[in-house]
Amino acid sequence: MRGNYCATRAEVPLVRQAIKELLQKRSYIESRVELFKILLDDLHFQLKNVNEHIRSHHLYISGIHSLPLELIRKIFFFCLPSTNCAMVATEAPLVLTRVCRHWREAAFSTPELWSRLHISVPRGLAMEEKNSGVVMRFGEAITTWLNRSGNLPLSISFIDDRVSHNDSEQTADSSSTSDSHILRVIASFSHRWAHLSLDIGYRHLHFLAHLTSESDVPLLKKIQIEVPRYYGADSVLGQSLSLLHAPSIKEVSFWNRWSSPVLSSLPMR
Repeated sequence: MRGNYCATRAEVPLVRQAIKELLQKRSYIESRVELFKILLDDLHFQLKNVNEHIRSHHLYISGIHSLPLELIRKIFFFCLPSTNCAMVATEAPLVLTRVCRHWREAAFSTPELWSRLHISVPRGLAMEEKNSGVVMRFGEAITTWLNRSGNLPLSISFIDDRVSHNDSEQTADSSSTSDSHILRVIASFSHRWAHLSLDIGYRHLHFLAHLTSESDVPLLKKIQIEVPRYYGADSVLGQSLSLLHAPSIKEVSFWNRWSSPVLSSLPMR
């Protein structure tokens, strides 16, 4: 029918039936359109996944993934800072373990990445009941790090940010227990120390006192100790320097703010 045609009375029922059938057909077509939209969305999703897999598989056979493991390890080594490495997730070597499984396995199996460590104790950390678990986990993290270095000589620096050189003796003692735990962990690796740097309260130096045998620190070449100025420090310092008899020692540095007869009587050779 054309738009300017006017149905007769007899044709009206027929027109209404035709409209009903057309509406049904339209509803059917709309439902099919919705179905195909769903199918099309699913196909687009599948296509995206396939493209991502294609890209990832290309990476397996190209770029750094195709390099020999030894070359990857050398590249990782040059990513390290010039100083001891901090336990920071956004810096090498830890950041290298967060890229992919291949890099993580390569990093964990490269002892040279883990033979240098800088340990900084934050001001908010103290061995109180609420923080004892944190201190223990901190010690476990240090152990895990250093164990990854295999049998390599170690360079370790330790600084307690809670102890200032202007602090009182009581302030230094407040961090005694937590520092003692961490320093005991460090001391358990003394047979592999090559370079050791300590910036701590003088009362914590006692952890060095038991290192009396040359076999305790056979590889130690350089030691640097920085302690605040406290009354009675000479006694503690004198009891803690037996490791200066280490067979490989080459360089000794002390930073403090008092003139000590202990320092003037250090063994020289």
